[in-house]
Amino acid sequence: MSPSQPAYVTVTLLGRKVERSLLPPETAEEVVSAAMRLEAIIASMPEPQRSSSLKDALNRLSVPEASLRKLEKRMRQTAISAISRKRLEKIYELAPDLDIVDVGGTVRVRKRHAMEVTIDGRRHHVPVILTEVGGVLERAFLTSPEEEFVALASERLEKERTRVEDSNTRIAAQIDRIIHERQNQALYDHRRMAEIIERALHDAPELEDAIEEIKHELRPLDRSAAERERVRALVEERGLIAYREYFPRARAIGRSLILYAGPTNSGKTWHALNDLVAAGSGAYLAPLRLLALEGQTEIEKRGKVASYLTGEERDIREGAPFIASTIEMLNPNAEVEAVVIDEVQLLTDEDRGWAWCQALVGAAGKRIIMTGSMDCIPLVQAMADYLEEPLEIKYLERYSPVEAVRKHMRLSDVTPGTAVIAFSRRDVLAIKAELEHQYTVAV
Repeated sequence: MSPSQPAYVTVTLLGRKVERSLLPPETAEEVVSAAMRLEAIIASMPEPQRSSSLKDALNRLSVPEASLRKLEKRMRQTAISAISRKRLEKIYELAPDLDIVDVGGTVRVRKRHAMEVTIDGRRHHVPVILTEVGGVLERAFLTSPEEEFVALASERLEKERTRVEDSNTRIAAQIDRIIHERQNQALYDHRRMAEIIERALHDAPELEDAIEEIKHELRPLDRSAAERERVRALVEERGLIAYREYFPRARAIGRSLILYAGPTNSGKTWHALNDLVAAGSGAYLAPLRLLALEGQTEIEKRGKVASYLTGEERDIREGAPFIASTIEMLNPNAEVEAVVIDEVQLLTDEDRGWAWCQALVGAAGKRIIMTGSMDCIPLVQAMADYLEEPLEIKYLERYSPVEAVRKHMRLSDVTPGTAVIAFSRRDVLAIKAELEHQYTVAV
């Protein structure tokens, strides 16, 4: 504060004076301006709110630490809630298409009508919602005669109308482009797209909301079409149209496909192994040696005998009806009741995807049971279409949320339901051996 600036300022509210000591960075001009706005707001109130609000404002103005902004907001909230019903009735009588609502202590003025847009050659009536919150219209609502308020609201909202209608026209053109970009894609689900767009245009409160919903709802269809196109290119453009015929035994037994889809820790492999042992004979195909070994253990926990086979290790049990192996060790000539293909989303892996493709197309199991993430569904569906084999998808949810432990923890403090991550086979097996003194441990 400069030496010439007064240490306090005197303001008047409805004829009542009060002195306010100034604390930097507050200035006398700011206090006077705020007092003028407060006086207009309080004057708009009916009794007894006017008297009580005047007393409250004078008391708070006398305290320099009291925030002027908060005081003005408090008075506005009181004034808005105190405006008589007759005032609103008069406004609605003058302008029945206005909608005035108290939203959290401020006034929202809204006006609705509809406009016509053309999307995909069809005319649609979409809502136009003109809105102004607070500001000039709020002050006019509190302090101006009803006729002046209605005239000001109509003028300001009419200016907003041009902007909103121009925006709706642009959005309609964007939706039109979204449709046309997909209409020429032979593998796109056009029927589902039409349903999504029709529902969004019908249900969304504004066209801006509709296009966001359309974009969100079309993402799975876009992924599905892309995966189907990848399969089409694989089997046609790369000369693999007859790939399925390379496995006559698989084609001859009338296979059915089952996919357990869900996030990590949703029990996909547990369900798949239960189905496998219930089938009487079969193979569990895993992406890793450790998982194949764990598969053998799990099958035997269910009372069945299983061999174990990888490129480096083998534990062949004579007469065993089941085998757990890495996926590259598949024998497409061994006919069984069921085959489990774990982590089927690895179909797209650049280095090892061929092994999952071979297993899905060529495994000679009457039931091919797959596990995978939700993202793999379009690809598996496309492969099922190519193979002309029925696919059943079973959706699973995670049993419990997965969260990182935020503190240092000794292995002896690990509780049931904890996932411990290690980065070598030796460490994984060592941790498993230590924890098995207390718990049942899966790898």
